[in-house]
Amino acid sequence: MAQIKVLYIAGSNRCGSTLLARLLGTLPGFFAIGEGLVHFFTGSSEDHVPCGCGADVHDCSFWKRISLPLEEEPFAARWLRLHRTPLLGSYCRRYPQHISELVRSVGNFYDTIAQRAGSQVIVDSSKSPLHARLLSWVPNVDLQVVYLVRDPRSVVASSRQAKQWLPGASALHATTRWLGLSLGSEYLRTRVPRWRRLRYEDLVKAPSSTTLGIAADLGFHLAKAPSITESMAELGPHHMLGSNPDKLKCGRISIGDRSADLTWRSRALVSALTAPLLWRYGYWGQGQGDQFQAVASPTAVVLPEPAEHCASVD
Repeated sequence: MAQIKVLYIAGSNRCGSTLLARLLGTLPGFFAIGEGLVHFFTGSSEDHVPCGCGADVHDCSFWKRISLPLEEEPFAARWLRLHRTPLLGSYCRRYPQHISELVRSVGNFYDTIAQRAGSQVIVDSSKSPLHARLLSWVPNVDLQVVYLVRDPRSVVASSRQAKQWLPGASALHATTRWLGLSLGSEYLRTRVPRWRRLRYEDLVKAPSSTTLGIAADLGFHLAKAPSITESMAELGPHHMLGSNPDKLKCGRISIGDRSADLTWRSRALVSALTAPLLWRYGYWGQGQGDQFQAVASPTAVVLPEPAEHCASVD
């Protein structure tokens, strides 16, 4: 099989991966699949989450012949129980045949996607460092990881609000999840050939130049992003799996800053638990970070003019 460039977005829940994936998906030669590798493992258990085009995944013209339910890969269920990425080496030594079959299946999965999409880069925003580590073993995948980190206080504020198929979470649960995924992503830095850390707050301040910079890392030196400026983006229909419900919004969006709503007690708790990483990522002494506000149409078409209502997108 030919080499397939895969840009994998790692990070926590509500880190802004849906936004970054959709921005990258507007670039020539890029195709965003959302949480593609999550879908590879969960299969039919995620049927309630529609494709980004709005159709059921099994009815979607792009995915209906690509879906691979977990039942077809029974050993993958055991692999997914390894929530601690460093344990993967031990598992590989114990079950080499299982890992070999799994790696081959994943390679076939991305090869089929690349052929059907006709694109040079597949953008996968599954976020889990565990999945990214697996991708680094696939021979026909040329992997680059972007670790998208967001101020945990903004992540917690967003996570407490349920959004359609995304359940809400307590401040403590969202914080511990952010810590686990952040540490896993940092560990991943030493295990993959190309790794880049990006702050969500920097992305929303300069979406066009940031997106072009990521493309340049992959060898695509574009003069400009056709659908993105430093304050606006034009997002059309797509075929992203899973992800934030905001993936269903299409049209012209305005990218800017908006303060997150978090009580001082919760903010103090999150800050205390994440203090070392707050300092490492440059958040110590800052507020809750930035979010972006989108102006989007309710229909699945790109409109020439902004719609009248606003909706927040994380």
